[in-house]
Amino acid sequence: YNSYYQFFILNSSIRNRINCNMPRGAVKSMFTKRMLICVIAGALLGIVCIVGAQLRTGFEHEAPYLFAFWFNRLLLGIVIGLAAFKLSTIQTLGRGALLGLLVSFAFYSSTGFQDVIGFIAGIIYGVIIEYAALKLDKKTA
Repeated sequence: YNSYYQFFILNSSIRNRINCNMPRGAVKSMFTKRMLICVIAGALLGIVCIVGAQLRTGFEHEAPYLFAFWFNRLLLGIVIGLAAFKLSTIQTLGRGALLGLLVSFAFYSSTGFQDVIGFIAGIIYGVIIEYAALKLDKKTA
């Protein structure tokens, strides 16, 4: 009990220093909605990526490659879901592009820099996921 209390106090003081512009009571519920939206969007866009990759290569990719491609998009959704700081719309979309670039670069570099289209799509998907989270989270708030 004591260690949980100390962790909560430490976490509160860190959050106050960061100044994330979120009301205390709404942090957990907003985070959950945003994360759910981002994870679902990432999973769906991962399916789109698998279909696109298969069509581009004439169905040459094997299941482990396709799973890694899908998982990269799911991970992109999780990373964007964790970025819950409120920004302007343009800044939010820019953050989506930047996070899309960073997460997609991990997969792009692991393929020997072969799938440029998949890398660029990851940047665009980052913007799409951020936009979906921005619009859908406002509607459910």
